[in-house]
Amino acid sequence: MTLLNNKGFTMIEMIIVIAVLAAMITISIPQFQKLERPQSISYFIRLLEDDFLYAQQLAFSKGQTVLFKVKDNEYRIILSDEIVRSRELPEGVFFMRATLTPANIKFMENGNIHQPGTFFIETPEGRYKFVYLLGKGRFYVEAG
Repeated sequence: MTLLNNKGFTMIEMIIVIAVLAAMITISIPQFQKLERPQSISYFIRLLEDDFLYAQQLAFSKGQTVLFKVKDNEYRIILSDEIVRSRELPEGVFFMRATLTPANIKFMENGNIHQPGTFFIETPEGRYKFVYLLGKGRFYVEAG
């Protein structure tokens, strides 16, 4: 009687490999969760910049005043009393007034902002400064 020489893995070897993989995954998951929050905040800031540009372009292309209103935990872009776009603010994010009131920003028919100035956005990761310049509808964002 001869023994067969099967070249495979035993059940114990498979259980050990699965246990090692499970331990590695358990250790790495909290690290990924720490990275997720800052990414969602930076995504929100980029999205907000895009929405400001959208409001400016909408005002210019339609030849009408466009309002950017912040209310409670969301902001809205309004054209002719109709909400064109509405987005919720992430948890822990809020607008702060400086020389410009973010609760009621108006873009004129030519795409320029009604009143130049600055406002801040406070987030759990830090503060962002939005600065609107006089004329041409230009603005920039500073982190910190």
